[in-house]
Amino acid sequence: MQLPRERKRPYRPTFGAGAQSRRPLAASLLQALAGGLIELPSVKAQRKVTCFVTRGLGINAELLVFWHTGAGVQVPAGTVEDGESFDEGALREAFEETALPGLEPIAHLGSRTYELTDGWAVLRQDVQLRSRPAADSSLARWTLDRGLKVRVVQRRPGFARVAYAEEDVDSPDGVSARFEGWVAAEDLFQRLERHFYHFRAPEDAPREWQVTENGVHQFHLYWLPLVPKPALVESNQAWLDEFYEALLAGVGA
Repeated sequence: MQLPRERKRPYRPTFGAGAQSRRPLAASLLQALAGGLIELPSVKAQRKVTCFVTRGLGINAELLVFWHTGAGVQVPAGTVEDGESFDEGALREAFEETALPGLEPIAHLGSRTYELTDGWAVLRQDVQLRSRPAADSSLARWTLDRGLKVRVVQRRPGFARVAYAEEDVDSPDGVSARFEGWVAAEDLFQRLERHFYHFRAPEDAPREWQVTENGVHQFHLYWLPLVPKPALVESNQAWLDEFYEALLAGVGA
């Protein structure tokens, strides 16, 4: 599978260390916006966040990861809601996927913009697949969630036929289910903007625990030593590789 091209932006810390890092997230956002450190999101891009959560300092620092069936070992990540800033979306996603109170924002590590090519697109909202390219066509029983990456296999005026494969790292072919149908062309984005954050968890966080997200996915959360570099599922590993040195600096390792 060919990866989408990405435009890199430099590492720009948004949250300072020490007393600076303990400011409320909203205040940090306002300060960053005022100083021109964070660009306002493009309305033409799907907005996503990735959250690296650590605890401890120096050689004792650990990275929070989770596992659930078929998905492999990951870090918290998700889609920014309409009306949210990237900062707000990052804190919400970090809490929803970990259930940890008292997460401390350490740094906005940077961002990447991915131009989706070779027939790829991302859903801008939850959609029900249609049986044909018409507004009055019948709808499928299932819904594809906003933010999912889909393959565009056919286009008609105002509509696109898309295919989605539910990944499963435990399956022989890497896929647990496939869906295909029509969506409105306006429901697709060709660009994805992802921001990366570093949060620090309280020292008294549990060693292992479970979280059920949206009443469906059960995440098993646990800590891995930050040194040596943890092994994650492929896409998450690329994120960790990119920002590993910044994380080490953030924990004083």
